[in-house]
Amino acid sequence: MKKVISVVLSIISVVCITFTFVGCGERPNEETTDTDGRLCTITNAFNEEYLDGDDLKSIACGYYEWQNIEENPYSGLYEAPAKPLSKETEKKIIRAYFGQSEGLKILKYYGTYEGNVVVTLGYEDIDYDGVEKVDLTIGGVNFYELKHSIHVYHYFEKADPSIEITGRLFRIDQAYKNGWIGEDGLKSIACCVNDSDSSMENPYSGMYEPPAQKLSKNTKNELKQAYIMWVDDSIGELDDIKIHNYYGTYNGRMVVSMTDNGCSYGATTEGTEIGGVTFNNSEWRSIYVYYQYK
Repeated sequence: MKKVISVVLSIISVVCITFTFVGCGERPNEETTDTDGRLCTITNAFNEEYLDGDDLKSIACGYYEWQNIEENPYSGLYEAPAKPLSKETEKKIIRAYFGQSEGLKILKYYGTYEGNVVVTLGYEDIDYDGVEKVDLTIGGVNFYELKHSIHVYHYFEKADPSIEITGRLFRIDQAYKNGWIGEDGLKSIACCVNDSDSSMENPYSGMYEPPAQKLSKNTKNELKQAYIMWVDDSIGELDDIKIHNYYGTYNGRMVVSMTDNGCSYGATTEGTEIGGVTFNNSEWRSIYVYYQYK
């Protein structure tokens, strides 16, 4: 009987490895959440910007070192955590796992990256040497000869009134009326918005240049807290707010697209004109200009 169970778990493990990296099989609204966080695939953690490219390189290096894989393109980029995970954190991660939890344990703890706990989960009865290996690329970082899944436990960030808010959010149409963004800025942003819909002509093609730098975590949290203050004060967690795009800084003011869990306009054909500039779909309704007081 034990042999049968081991074979079944081996099959599950192969499937889970593939699902872990491509994002298939994740059920975020079922068994992946705990009281103060959620467990997600490393791919989704990167897509949600919980991890960046440097984090992925460090994790990949840690995996190669753990598995004694000679070809390590990221050699020297991994630093093992100084302390092991607490038993409480281990229990949270295993409890949040969306698969078969019986016999599950943490095989490898890579470290905590900006509050995100990165681990490899596995089953006690599986001989992983017999698991089929896969090669995958995430965010330009190569993971070779994978035979284990890698997950990220992301702690929810609560709304924090102590975060200093240095400005106010205005929707892009109102910001234009107030004179805080001009026609050239509108055309640049409309170029980016219109590029998302290839079925319609983009009259501003080539006019958008992505910002050279991403928003810092502190700036994102300030924008999210400002969203709570100026758009919807019923939101209790910063993780309920998604910054979809940072278009850049125009006239010294940041422009972002943001929505919360209860508000999603989607890329419909409900376009509009602002200052004579055409936005081909409804994404404009979620674009805000952050007018800072100082």
